[in-house]
Amino acid sequence: MRIIIVEDEKRSSRGLKNLLLSISEECEVVAEVSDGQKAFELILCLQPDVVFTDIKMPIMDGISMIKAVQARGGVKTRFVIISAYEEFELAKKAILCQVIDYLVKIELTPE
Repeated sequence: MRIIIVEDEKRSSRGLKNLLLSISEECEVVAEVSDGQKAFELILCLQPDVVFTDIKMPIMDGISMIKAVQARGGVKTRFVIISAYEEFELAKKAILCQVIDYLVKIELTPE
């Protein structure tokens, strides 16, 4: 499975990449980018199977990026949103974009 990670927080991106690679040898992270505009261009070029994307990012947010990809047509990429925001309105927008899942990031603090 070819994956692109779209996340503007390096620590979150690195953690997600490590998690995905530990789950299955079939997972291949083909790109990591920090804004929706770069991700949009890479998605059209690389045609990944799945994109894990944050919602709020510089230049183009995740929802706008998903809509732009879907508007192009012919792209079979599926999307999973990862966000620190639990707002119902954002989840509702994600559902309308037919995302696979909406995952909420939690910050783990050492005890």
